[in-house]
Amino acid sequence: MSVATENKELLLSCTLEVLDPVLAPLGFRRPQRSLVYSRDFPDAKHELILSFDSSPRYAPQAKMHFVPAVSIKMPEVVQTALQMTGDEFCFGRSDVVVGHQMQNLSPNSEHRRWFVSDASSCRVALEDIAAFFNQWVEPFLRDYTSPDDLLRQYEAGDKRPIQTHNFFVFIAASYLLLGQRGRSAQVLEKHLGKPGLRKKYARAFDTVA
Repeated sequence: MSVATENKELLLSCTLEVLDPVLAPLGFRRPQRSLVYSRDFPDAKHELILSFDSSPRYAPQAKMHFVPAVSIKMPEVVQTALQMTGDEFCFGRSDVVVGHQMQNLSPNSEHRRWFVSDASSCRVALEDIAAFFNQWVEPFLRDYTSPDDLLRQYEAGDKRPIQTHNFFVFIAASYLLLGQRGRSAQVLEKHLGKPGLRKKYARAFDTVA
């Protein structure tokens, strides 16, 4: 059995004891052999992915380093963005509108690194992840349960989502879904209006013109 497989087995056994009881009451479900928790809303899906690095060189005493991530999927928004750009590879063929390493959703002073060397430290790390999730991640996810929420947080100036070029296409797409073509055009102009970006996203600009 490879080190990565051993680590996955350890993590699966610990999540059953530690994380499942915390996340299930919040509406998250995890298939038996999976390290992905998911929660569905009518227009969005939340995921918590328990990613890890095995035998990290930067921490030789550890068997693995937890790097949990969260994603917010909004298929209708992404489909509209694809129609606007005509480029399915631009978005990696994914419904993810917002993705983040979990630790980056807290202030810098609260950042965590979770290393595991055995079953005991695995449970301790997951207990801390559970507390961290409740304090920083769940409030963030609850702010993004629909395209309307996505626009509400954009208009409020929320800086927690990574501000990529694609993210602003998703914002423009959300406005377009609501029939606000002019507002969609304003977003593209504000964030993607420089000559190089305007050329890259020319079809999107044409769509909202």
